[in-house]
Order: sequence, then C-alpha cells, then structure tokens
Amino acid sequence: MHHRKLKNYILLQNLANGLVSPFMSFLAAVIGVPSIGISLVSSATSFFSGVVQLPLRRIRRIELLLKLSTLLLAVLWLIMAFIAYGNPLAYLITYILIAGVGGANSFAWALIMERLSRGCPLCGCC
Repeated sequence: MHHRKLKNYILLQNLANGLVSPFMSFLAAVIGVPSIGISLVSSATSFFSGVVQLPLRRIRRIELLLKLSTLLLAVLWLIMAFIAYGNPLAYLITYILIAGVGGANSFAWALIMERLSRGCPLCGCC
C-alpha cells in the first residue's frame, strides 16, 4: 500500500475514534450501566489501550497483529451495534474489549509507520 494511502487511512481511523469516544459514556448511562461501569467506559480508551501495548513490545509479526486486530475490531463493533446495545453488562465488556484491541491496532499502525518513516520495508528485517 502506498505511504500516502496509509497516512490517509490512519487519519480517518483516528478521526472516527475521536468522534465515537465522547458519546460512549453517555450511551452507557442511557442504557443503564452502573456508575462504576460508566467510569470504566470513560477511561477505557486511554487506560486499556496503553496496558495492552506493554506485552506487545517485542512482537515481530506486526502485519499479522494489524490484520487480526482490525478483524477483531470489526467483529466487536458489530457485536456492540447488534447485541450489546440493550444489555449494560455486555455493553461494558464489549467496549473494554474494543478499547484493548484498538490499542493493539494503534500500536501496530504506529510500528508500521515508524518503519516506513525510516525507509525500511515492511518485511520486518529492520
């Protein structure tokens, strides 16, 4: 994939995440998630995405991580839309999983962009 297309994809992905995040706590309150759950939803994106990156520091197969995390994110968002919306506990668990998998996905994108900015190929030899 061309570098410009990668940058545009990441820009759109970050924009989409930024548009969704502010409304997740509000939606949690509307569907009846308890107050402790609302606080988890409010901090999930920053906390769980950071925590999940710690064990991924030494991963070698970044492209595989990117593909799997993107697929899992799509599945989790579909679960959120069609199953978890009416169930407060399912909503909370699904959103925490989305935050964690989103952190892994962002980490993979950051590593790929770092390699490309250094002029390294995506084969993992650098």
